[in-house]
Amino acid sequence: MLLFKKILSLSIVVASIVSCSEDKINVTDNFEASVDSLKEVTSFDKREYVLEYKLENNVVKIKTTNYDLASKVEELAIKYNLKTEISTLPEGQLSKTPYGVIAQSVVNLRVGTSRAKGMATQSFMGQQLEIIERDGNTQWYKVKTAQGYIAWIPKPSFELLTKEQADSLKLLPKMMVTVPTTFAYNKENNSQVISDLVYGNVVVLVKEGKSWTEVNLPGGIDAVIKTAELTKLKKWREDTKFDKDFLVKYAYNYLGQPYMWGGNSFKGIDCSGFSGAIYYAMGKFLPRDASQQIKQGDVVKYTIVDEIINGESHKMMKANNLEIGDLLFFGNVETKRVTHVAIWIGNNQYIHSSGKVHVTSVSPYDDNYKEYLVESLLGVRRINGSQNLDKTLDLKTVSIW
Repeated sequence: MLLFKKILSLSIVVASIVSCSEDKINVTDNFEASVDSLKEVTSFDKREYVLEYKLENNVVKIKTTNYDLASKVEELAIKYNLKTEISTLPEGQLSKTPYGVIAQSVVNLRVGTSRAKGMATQSFMGQQLEIIERDGNTQWYKVKTAQGYIAWIPKPSFELLTKEQADSLKLLPKMMVTVPTTFAYNKENNSQVISDLVYGNVVVLVKEGKSWTEVNLPGGIDAVIKTAELTKLKKWREDTKFDKDFLVKYAYNYLGQPYMWGGNSFKGIDCSGFSGAIYYAMGKFLPRDASQQIKQGDVVKYTIVDEIINGESHKMMKANNLEIGDLLFFGNVETKRVTHVAIWIGNNQYIHSSGKVHVTSVSPYDDNYKEYLVESLLGVRRINGSQNLDKTLDLKTVSIW
């Protein structure tokens, strides 16, 4: 009888432990499902925000760059009787230097903390960054670029700034490089190359001369650049505008440039990097990826028809409604997943980076026609004149340098 009571008591304890464990698992699963639903409802994009959490001993530890979103996660946690700890990034010592400035002509940012990791994007000299966190004591920092894209960057590629330094830097007079590629030289005899430069690089103006202009590169490096290859940033911001002729002419500068995943410069460029680079030159800083760019601008209608040529049927795009500068998006027609973007340049043609930057036609009558691309067309968007540019920076009014 005594043995029976002991076994019964043990069974009750085990059942209780199992029940508690199951309850804990259910709470964890339900909470995580609720957070997933929250991300979906708020259109959370890990390319734009950091929202990480860990559930330990009924405490949800949240790391974020978006306190409003973290507060909503906190509200969910309370419903499940969970406690919360919110850390707004950057934190600790890094919060004293929450900004940075790109110090090289073009910097490759990665999806992880190694140069062996895939490319995420590129940033240009003079563009400011928001610092998020550092990977331990390594040289790698997670940052948010001026374009609003989160990625990892090695320390030699940028200079850390306090808020005061970042604000002061924005007020200094600057020059923008407005030729595809050039160099900065030492100021003593204008002969030794100090750095290469590309279109869009921004440097601090020291003294403008007739042939050479003295500048200061990030990191306090004095240099000179040929005056003819520079434009005062203030003037560039005042004068830059959407211009169809300029768009085509500037886009043609990239012809033959090799495709490089994550690239958006004359050192290699992918499809959305290319469309972004062209609009950047006209004062609009588009979101980084094609899947983000398709949400910008106004919808442009078009039709796909069957064209019979020599007894064979081919798909042809009727482009009567399109204008130079419209963005064409391609991808999986069943899932609607966007995988490619191109820029319309008129005469049934668009220019894009695929293998290399080249021109393709939507008409089967042309030699550069690609039917599979016409068949995978998902939509066309117009940036020029649109009010639907919530994730696009207007560089006339927003300073990123």
